Amino acid sequence: MGKPSIFSKDYEKMMRRRRINITLIILIIISVVYFFGDRFIKLDFLKKFNLAFFEKLKIEKKIGDKKTQEPTTKESVKESQKEVKNIKVEKYKKSDGAIIEFYIDTVKGEIVEIKDLKGETNYNISQNKKFAVFDDIKAGKILFLDSQGNVKELTRDYYRSSKLNKNFYRKDILASNPDYIWAAKPYIAYDERILFLSELPYFKKDGSIHLWYIDLKSKQIKRITDLNIKDINLVEFIGYDENGVKIKVGNDYYILKKDNYKLVKS
Repeated sequence: MGKPSIFSKDYEKMMRRRRINITLIILIIISVVYFFGDRFIKLDFLKKFNLAFFEKLKIEKKIGDKKTQEPTTKESVKESQKEVKNIKVEKYKKSDGAIIEFYIDTVKGEIVEIKDLKGETNYNISQNKKFAVFDDIKAGKILFLDSQGNVKELTRDYYRSSKLNKNFYRKDILASNPDYIWAAKPYIAYDERILFLSELPYFKKDGSIHLWYIDLKSKQIKRITDLNIKDINLVEFIGYDENGVKIKVGNDYYILKKDNYKLVKS
């Protein structure tokens, strides 16, 4: 790049452009050396020229990044430890030896989760998470879990036949017919009554499934209707709204009416 003549009429303009071009070239050389010098440029004097300056920039950048990241990382770990610390795990051993785990938030007083590794337990957690119900099918029990981890049975160990004026005991029925469904698949309805399935009030082999409920306040246990199926897996409690509980039985859908507990096909 030649130096313009001092006698040129555009001397000042050309000198200003020349200075700009020189500055740009120097900046480009410094940038190339900084980013690609280790791979493509072997000029020691250029590296020495910018090494100290750019190393300082790198160190400052690392320190800045570390200061930015450290508080977030520490907060995340602290919050994670706090969450784990607040969760209490209670266990229940079913009649077949399977262990169910209940995860309870001790600060909120809420049941967070129920785990059964075998996947054979039917359970339902209330909307406010203050209690849950689950079954032990082999034992013929529907059980109640509160937010403190306490478990109690809701079902009875006998069935009273008013017609025969006689009690039929669960242990005797299950001893003679281990596959008998005394009580299974609980579901919490809108008014906190507990719906469940049973072959009661009959004791036939491979009998029909009936829909029952337990009133948590009065402790009353009452049969609603015969579902005319023999497999509890064909019954699904879908949810409820202002009309009542939606239930799928086989391929049919029903509403358990809210006012009088009558099952109506929908």
